[in-house]
Amino acid sequence: MPGAGSAHQSTGERQRIVWWAHVARGSAAIVVLFARFMFEFREQKTLVKTFTFITPIPLAELPTSFAYEAYKWPGEHLKVDPGTAAVGMFFMLSGFVIPFALERRTMSAFGIRRILRVYPTLWAATALSLVVIWITTHGSPFPVERAQVITSGTLVAQYGGKNWIDPSYWTIPIEELFYVTAAILAATRLLRRPAVLVGTAGLVCAISVMLGRVLPTSAAPDALFWTRFYLGRNLGFMVFIYVGVALHMLYRGFWTRRTFAVVTGSIIGLAAIALHHGAFQRPYLPVDQATTYFNSFVTGFVIFMSESALGVAGAPPGTAGVIYGSP
Repeated sequence: MPGAGSAHQSTGERQRIVWWAHVARGSAAIVVLFARFMFEFREQKTLVKTFTFITPIPLAELPTSFAYEAYKWPGEHLKVDPGTAAVGMFFMLSGFVIPFALERRTMSAFGIRRILRVYPTLWAATALSLVVIWITTHGSPFPVERAQVITSGTLVAQYGGKNWIDPSYWTIPIEELFYVTAAILAATRLLRRPAVLVGTAGLVCAISVMLGRVLPTSAAPDALFWTRFYLGRNLGFMVFIYVGVALHMLYRGFWTRRTFAVVTGSIIGLAAIALHHGAFQRPYLPVDQATTYFNSFVTGFVIFMSESALGVAGAPPGTAGVIYGSP
């Protein structure tokens, strides 16, 4: 029978390599790739032209497939977009893994590591996009402004009313906002407290609704409008990341299942408020995005929890109780 020391060691090893989280990340990445390159590039012709500077191929000339039709079905019947559900899983994954990084490093080391993980890759990808755009538009005036390059490379494009060079960047500013709040809670030793996590999510939700519900006062909105609007939206999305933090606490055995259920239910409720009462529907947008975002994120949560449960079920004998907490 293993002693306390061996149980602790096993738990520590699993904390460093959480295989089911890698499976969740990989499956979500595959869905997002399909959504972006097989679905959205076919359906959203205006968006494609804005970012690629080429005329999309007519839909009649593009074949469909079983996978394409299967992707469409949840959106048409359940208001669930599989790609958006996968993005919700990425958000929860961030909430789940970042507390590990905060434990292992000082706040300054954590910040430096986040910068090094994000910006060099961002700049390389932006440079590659610029090269492709230059090749695509060769012989015509280069369509990307210097300000667009700078704001995309510093992840503030949306706050200044500029288009991203690559629209897939849009989730990174949301992650950065979460890094700040998580680091503050960890530094003050409050991250593991259920009431504090729910209170933080509630505060973020309130600020999201307050900032995001803003309408332009002119045909050419200024930077203040775009900052308020997108900061409000990003904070609304960020509420859902705290679900991943709650799962981390359950996984590590810091919380009971009952505490996890109460905290997670509260956070999902706050996410519903942020989405349905913030800048995700009319009159702040031409169409309602709140329902699809919420339904998709909840679907992602169910899938994420299923993968977590399967991962815990595959844990070595004698470690599941330590990892998953007591009932």
